[in-house]
Amino acid sequence: MKRSLENLQKIKSYNTGKIIESIKSLSEQGFQSLTEVSKIKFPKNYYQVDKVVVAGMGGSSIGTDLIRKTLADKIRVFIEINNNYNLPNFADKKTLIISSSYSGNTEEVISATKEALKKKLPLIIITTGGKLARLAKNKKIPAYIFEPFYNPSNQPRMGLGYSIAGQIEILRKLKLIDISKKEIVAALTFLNKSVKEFSKERPLAKNRAKKTAQNIFGKTPVFFTSNYFSGNAHILSNQINENSKNFSSYYSFPELNHHLLEGLTHPEKMKNFIFISLESELDKPSIKKRQKVTKKILQKKKLKYLTLKLSGSDILSQSFWLLGFGSYLSFYLAVLNNEKPHLIPWVDLLKKELAK
Repeated sequence: MKRSLENLQKIKSYNTGKIIESIKSLSEQGFQSLTEVSKIKFPKNYYQVDKVVVAGMGGSSIGTDLIRKTLADKIRVFIEINNNYNLPNFADKKTLIISSSYSGNTEEVISATKEALKKKLPLIIITTGGKLARLAKNKKIPAYIFEPFYNPSNQPRMGLGYSIAGQIEILRKLKLIDISKKEIVAALTFLNKSVKEFSKERPLAKNRAKKTAQNIFGKTPVFFTSNYFSGNAHILSNQINENSKNFSSYYSFPELNHHLLEGLTHPEKMKNFIFISLESELDKPSIKKRQKVTKKILQKKKLKYLTLKLSGSDILSQSFWLLGFGSYLSFYLAVLNNEKPHLIPWVDLLKKELAK
C-alpha cells in the first residue's frame, strides 16, 4: 500500500471531487470571510448579548466547536452548539442566534431560525443560499451569504475556512472575543504555508500527513487531545468518517483519564485500534503529565499509539495547522482505503429516505 501514496497519478484519480483543491484553499476561504463579514452592519442590541447559540448540523457546526475550544481563554460569553430543531430554553433577548447552514436548506437549522424570528431574538444567518438566504432577504436579517469560490468540492466539511473565520470575525466585531484581526490574519497565513507541506507532490518520507495515514491504515484511530484542540479532533474524526470511510473517535484530557483507561482492561479486544496523542507545547503542565502517563499505560497494555506534535507559535496558528493537516490526512487515508472522499452514499441515502 505504500506505493499508493507515492504514485501521483493514483492520488489524482481519487480527487475527482476536487477535495484537494478545497484543502489547498482553506486559508483563502478564511481571508474571503474576514473581508466580507467585516462589511456587515449589526443592530445596536446585538452588541448587548451575553450568550451565543449556533444552530448548525454536521460540517456547518463543527467549526464552532473549534472556535469555542481553541479560543476558550479569549471568549467573553457562553457559546452553545444547537444540533436540534428547537432552540434551548435559555435563549432570550440577550442571546445571539447564529444560524449556520452551508446549503441554506438544512431542516433543523431552518426550524431553529423560524423559532428565533418568532421570539424576536438577535439573529445572524451564515449560508451560501437556499431557503435561509431567501429568509434573510425577506425578513431583512443580518446575514453572511457567500459565494464559495474557494471550495470547489462544494462539501460543507471542506469549506470550514468560511464558517470558522466568518464566526470569529462576527464575534470580534461584536466584541465577544478578545482577538485582533492581525492575529487571525497571521494564523491564516501560517495555514496557507503549512498545507504546502502536506501536498500530494511532497514525498511520503517528508510528508507528515501521508506518513500518519500510512500508520493509521487498516486501523480504528482514536484521538487524544487537550481541551484546546478537542474541536480540531472533532473535525478530524468527522472528516475521517466521511472522507476516509473509516470509523474514528476522539477524547480530551483530563476527562478521558476519569473513565477511558478502565475501558482498556481487555486490550486483546482492541488490536485494531490506534491511539493518536495530539500534543502542543502550549498545553498546560498538568495536561502534559497526563499525556505522558497515559502513553505509559497504553505501552504497558501493548496497544498501538502515535504522538503528533503540533506546529505553530500560538494557539490559533496550531489549531489552523491541525485543520490543514487533518484534512489532508483524511484524503490520503481515503486513497489507501480505495474510497472516493467526496462521495457520501449512506448520508445521501438517509437524506433521501427522510425526504419521503
